Amino acid sequence: RELEEGGVQSVDWAEAVKKTNQGRSGVILDVRMENKYATKAIPGSTNIPLYRPIVLDNPVAILRYLGFAFFGVTNSERTPGWLEMVEETVPKNKPVYIVCNSGGSLVNTPGRKFGFESQSLKAVHFLRQAGYKKVFHVADGMMRIKPTQ
Repeated sequence: RELEEGGVQSVDWAEAVKKTNQGRSGVILDVRMENKYATKAIPGSTNIPLYRPIVLDNPVAILRYLGFAFFGVTNSERTPGWLEMVEETVPKNKPVYIVCNSGGSLVNTPGRKFGFESQSLKAVHFLRQAGYKKVFHVADGMMRIKPTQ
């Protein structure tokens, strides 16, 4: 809800590519895991995954991994230092277009109070909190982009 009230705009991927001019006037930030980015990516985009596979280095992580596996959910955890990696790579004075796999939605849909949450919308929230002013959400995500586009 904060994003909607804060004036976050959603754009489609073609508009993001056009407005960034292949990285010269903005950045397309793909927040999907590296394996997804390797199979299909928007030309000129930068990949800094918001989530990573769970690192099995302690009993709690192993239990979390098993819990995700039991429910058939992709096991992942926030990438440590994600915001710092973004700040090292993405200038705050350039527009940032954030894309993930599903895109999410700011529009209220039946059964959901505040739209459909996604990794890209979470990343928009984190970047706005960190002081990025020109942050855009790429609607529909990479699932909707056909390989020929």
